[in-house]
Amino acid sequence: MHPPHALHSTDSQVDGMMAPRRRMLPGVGQAMRFADRQWDALGEETLQHFVRLLRFDTSNPPGNETPAAQYLKQVLEREGLEELHLLEAAPRRGNLVARLRGDGSRPPLLLTAHLDVVPAEAAAWRYPPFGGTVAEGMVWGRGALDMKHMAAMSLMVVLMARRQRLPLRRDLIFAAVADEEDGGACGARWLVENHPDLLRAEYALNELGGFLVRAGRLCLYPIQVAEKGPCRLRLRSRGRPGHASTPHDENALVRLARAVVRLRDGRGLPIHVTPPAAAYVRALASGLPLWQS
Repeated sequence: MHPPHALHSTDSQVDGMMAPRRRMLPGVGQAMRFADRQWDALGEETLQHFVRLLRFDTSNPPGNETPAAQYLKQVLEREGLEELHLLEAAPRRGNLVARLRGDGSRPPLLLTAHLDVVPAEAAAWRYPPFGGTVAEGMVWGRGALDMKHMAAMSLMVVLMARRQRLPLRRDLIFAAVADEEDGGACGARWLVENHPDLLRAEYALNELGGFLVRAGRLCLYPIQVAEKGPCRLRLRSRGRPGHASTPHDENALVRLARAVVRLRDGRGLPIHVTPPAAAYVRALASGLPLWQS
């Protein structure tokens, strides 16, 4: 088996990346130093958890995330972590929230990942979508990119911080949630509405930095800024009532339909390029040989 830092992860035919080995736990105040052989062992441990999570069929609908959340809880319990909350918004829609205490001098850092995945058509896959197969230098499985890799990495951050007894300035919170693919009513949204104290933090690390981009001989691993949010509109159209046998030009439904079409075509919602997004595109472009030629 290849070492995990040499692997890619893939959902169907879209390949992504596993993070390279690092020697720091960002944002908590102290570097974690290991010999290379220790990092290799930790990488193998991470891969084992990653593959195990991929083998839970958490297709949403229906979700069925509780077994995956229970697995994470059992791993953390074996390490002696005590502040573990397995919460179900509905039967078998489990959410796990774990907390590793710091000294409280800074607000918490939240690591979060969702455990549900988009349904997969097995016939379209080279390897079984819920097999967690390691082959061809990649990890294959539904959720490898979106986003059980983050669940495995976040789990290992908590485990490594505890094993090293790092003097954390912040509490480290790990939330593995249900139902991201279908609105969050049984997942993050439900937790925020019903258990906000478990998630309250100054910073949160979540998906998604972007997929691997190949440009000639270069492989780019982009960092993505937040780019859009929901926009809910209520449209009201006024017209003149009448009978279908005598149509006229003041039909409220027709006017409303025209407004919806204008919104669809983008004329009603102009694009606003924010400074971070513009800087992001310029920085990427400067490194592309295509743009330099």
